[in-house]
Amino acid sequence: MVLSFVNNPLFRQLNREDGLIEWLTVVGLVLAMVLCFWRVRVLFSSRPAVFLVITLLGGLVFLFGAGEEISWGQRLFNIQTPQWFEDNNRQGETNIHNMVVFGQDLTKLAFGKILTLLIFGYLLVLAPFYLRVASVSKVVDYLGIPVPQTRQIIAFVLMAAMIHLPDINGRESELFEFAGAFMFLVIIAWPRNQYIFNP
Repeated sequence: MVLSFVNNPLFRQLNREDGLIEWLTVVGLVLAMVLCFWRVRVLFSSRPAVFLVITLLGGLVFLFGAGEEISWGQRLFNIQTPQWFEDNNRQGETNIHNMVVFGQDLTKLAFGKILTLLIFGYLLVLAPFYLRVASVSKVVDYLGIPVPQTRQIIAFVLMAAMIHLPDINGRESELFEFAGAFMFLVIIAWPRNQYIFNP
């Protein structure tokens, strides 16, 4: 954020397609994925199946996010875009989040509005209920859902607000993805209910 004001040309270079910020986003998502998969391995014999499945699904979600972020290696390995994606993807790439289906841009709908509602529901609804309702906290712990700490929620909300205040050359979403990836890594690495992940 500071760099966008003090050296905007450098910031634009770092925040371009396939730039440093995008690759750091992938790093954050991959680290979160590895942590989830590692927890499944370490806790395999001591947690219920549903706990392990949800943790595994969390890892797969982060894998999906990382794959989407780099268009599943398309530019990295110089792979030609299949014709169907060329015709239905607004960037002409092999990924789902840039698809246009029945005239609807999935980035704005599913990966924009819906994902934003889910994230803020997770942060601002689940966490308070976890603290105040014993039955909710018991179910959440049984399912193996990492619950964000209050300071993590505050940091996430402040980050989201700050990123959308200035005009960041039309690529606020890239910066939000980068910050969000690392915020979720921090949340799942050090959740309020850390004890459920201790072997």
